[in-house]
Amino acid sequence: MANERKIRYQRQDITVTVANSTNNQFDFETDKTFEKVTGIQITTNASAALTGLFFNRGISINERLVFDDNFEPKMVFSGLDTPSKERWYPLDEPAGGARVKGILTDAGITAPPYTITVWLRLENPKK
Repeated sequence: MANERKIRYQRQDITVTVANSTNNQFDFETDKTFEKVTGIQITTNASAALTGLFFNRGISINERLVFDDNFEPKMVFSGLDTPSKERWYPLDEPAGGARVKGILTDAGITAPPYTITVWLRLENPKK
């Protein structure tokens, strides 16, 4: 059943608590009432951490790799200096309870703890 809302911004926080850690896994479902994942962005409370940070198994949605292994989050990072219309990396993936998975690896450049947030833009097509 589709949601009456046309857009939802869903977030998943990944808290890094240990330097040089490779076990920062995330595995979550998209909202079941939305049909499409139309965008992604990454934010953090420690932008210096983006240097040397990567998703060592990429990011997958429903087992389909949308970002390759060793993908660097800084490639889709959005900070306050990014214009709001440019903050989203476009995607066109099914939502409706899709599994979103990845493993974030920290290279130990920034002292933990810090949080990386994966944001998804979910949409229902206009009817």
